[in-house]
Amino acid sequence: MTLRHLTIFTTVYKTLNMTSAAKKLYMTQPSVSQAIKELENFYEKKLFERLSQKLYITEAGHCLYEYANKILALYEESITKLQSENIVEKIRVGGNYTMGITMLGDITDAFYIDHPKIEISVIINKTSFIKELLRNNELDLALVEESCAVYDTDMIQRPFYQDHVVAVVSPYHKLAGADTVFLSDLANERFLTREKGVGAREMFESIMVSNGYPFAPTWESISATSLINECKKNVGIAILPYEAVKEQLAHDELVELHIKDVNLSRNLVIMFHKSKCITANIQSFIDTCLYYTTKNTASKALLRA
Repeated sequence: MTLRHLTIFTTVYKTLNMTSAAKKLYMTQPSVSQAIKELENFYEKKLFERLSQKLYITEAGHCLYEYANKILALYEESITKLQSENIVEKIRVGGNYTMGITMLGDITDAFYIDHPKIEISVIINKTSFIKELLRNNELDLALVEESCAVYDTDMIQRPFYQDHVVAVVSPYHKLAGADTVFLSDLANERFLTREKGVGAREMFESIMVSNGYPFAPTWESISATSLINECKKNVGIAILPYEAVKEQLAHDELVELHIKDVNLSRNLVIMFHKSKCITANIQSFIDTCLYYTTKNTASKALLRA
């Protein structure tokens, strides 16, 4: 049963004549008769009585007409509504904590310049939680760290920025003056990290464990600020994204440890479900992300030059 069936039915209902209905609909009379027959088979009810070459509406026919009118009216209303300029699209964006404290606000501001009527809602949380929101269609896209996990094959990932995780200490820490340190030097140290499921912590923990070293954080917090403050007090080694501590490093409040033969670089990606319908406005937001980070990277290169 389709909208076309209901349109044919309501026309026959009003004309009480298959031939007249066919003319109004620019169809053949047998096609109209076939559509009515299909409807009757679908509902398992007679919609019209055929007596002496005349059509009479049955009680089932009267009942269906009420519903058909409402359905067709709603269909027409949906076309008018969705094609009007009054409808406001809302883009739901997720981000990990690194994005939340760095560039996501600037990206949304840049997007609003060209799309002032589009609403953007933002959720900042750990990456594992953000991915579940994507799977449940509670977010349209997210800016998070790249995932190589086999269970994330349902996600599309477009790299747009390179970030790196750092191990930082107080200037008074015993390792602060070392040119380089080895993973073995960190084996018995106290670590300050975010909670499980946060990308930076998961990345560093994986490196430690895969190299045979234990990893049991002394201080675990949902707040990067809390970890930074404790690190300044020389409580231990904080594992955080560079973007979260770059100001403290620039002002010599913290010192980055350079770990021998350990690559802590990672790609930040635009992530969305592979079945997600990417509207023109969502694509524009993705383009804004790519443009913003390209411009930002170029500016940093000029400053270094």
